[in-house]
Amino acid sequence: MPANVHKRAHKTKKGEITWRLVVREPGANDVSIPLGLVNEQEAERRRVLLLAEMLKGDYQKEPAISLFYEEFVEKFFRDYANTLPEKTLSGYENALKKLLSKYVGRLRLNKIKRYDIERCLAEYNVMDTTKNRFLCYLRVFFRKAVEWEYLAKSPMDGIKSFREEKGRGSHALTSSQLSSIWNGLNRWQASVLRVFLYTGMRHGELSNFKFKDINWDADMLAIVCDKTRKTKNRKTRYIPMSQDLKEELLFLRERLPDYRGGHGREVSRLPHQREYVFCHQNGDKIKSFKGTIHFIMRKHGITDVTTHGLRKTFCSQLGRAGVHPKVAQRLMGHSDIRLTMDVYTEIGDEDVKNAIKSLPSVAEMRRSQLTVVDGQKECGGKTGWGK
Repeated sequence: MPANVHKRAHKTKKGEITWRLVVREPGANDVSIPLGLVNEQEAERRRVLLLAEMLKGDYQKEPAISLFYEEFVEKFFRDYANTLPEKTLSGYENALKKLLSKYVGRLRLNKIKRYDIERCLAEYNVMDTTKNRFLCYLRVFFRKAVEWEYLAKSPMDGIKSFREEKGRGSHALTSSQLSSIWNGLNRWQASVLRVFLYTGMRHGELSNFKFKDINWDADMLAIVCDKTRKTKNRKTRYIPMSQDLKEELLFLRERLPDYRGGHGREVSRLPHQREYVFCHQNGDKIKSFKGTIHFIMRKHGITDVTTHGLRKTFCSQLGRAGVHPKVAQRLMGHSDIRLTMDVYTEIGDEDVKNAIKSLPSVAEMRRSQLTVVDGQKECGGKTGWGK
């Protein structure tokens, strides 16, 4: 019996029709290749393509070599991406399933070339910052294909990141903004802002923050990475609590501020509300703080600071306090010290103005004396500035 390829339809529990190809060769077990949610016409096209490869002798029997793009996408999400934070998972879905699949969805994984990626980027009409984020997702995707021996070489090799326009994105709060931003906040807004600024948590980390993560005796809290909660670098990190932060968390342990606005009312926490630090009335975690932070910033006329900007503020405050960069890296949970230094050494307009203000005045320079020691004789002289 000659080799042949058959297509098979399967109805999922949701009522969706998926297709797969079944490869049959004499003296060998059938090989099933899932195609996913393609239509029957596409399934037939792939069946003919695969059969032609077999007749020409080009068909690679090893799954690590012959996978279609969509097939590896399914494996990538099943074996790796589904353990990532919700926001990161959404980014992968957008990059791999919605964008790149339009350009390489019909190809085998080892047939994807650098040109395909570059063509996709050229037609992706977004800012360079978004394109660079897209590139990060693709690099991880193809790196996993190489690590799992589904590819010999990543098609991402040689593709450089886009040069981003400086000044875009979220910034850290300046010293003057930090001193004035507390004015007019209700209890809920002040609690959210204070915990962000004293811990440097990411948005998702604050959403997943639980009271059991706090060691009250040791004045330490943990930003946990476990089976259900994932940090960006897949590691748990520990943040010492300042006195202000501890007092805030002790307050939140007993009281639940009204997150729906109002006038900052708070009520005693009920037993079902004692798992998450920030939760709804039913005890479920608060998933988004963006609206709260956006309202605070808009109220104070600040347009370029988001929840990530508060994390940058935490890091820049460490820099202003003279904390060693390696300590800041550990507190931030950065895998690369360069990420820390980009924020740690961030310079704003206020820093530039303060630098100019620190220069001595002409009167001060005239009063300054240069003492020149010549043997046992001392003579005074004025500086050369301001003559």
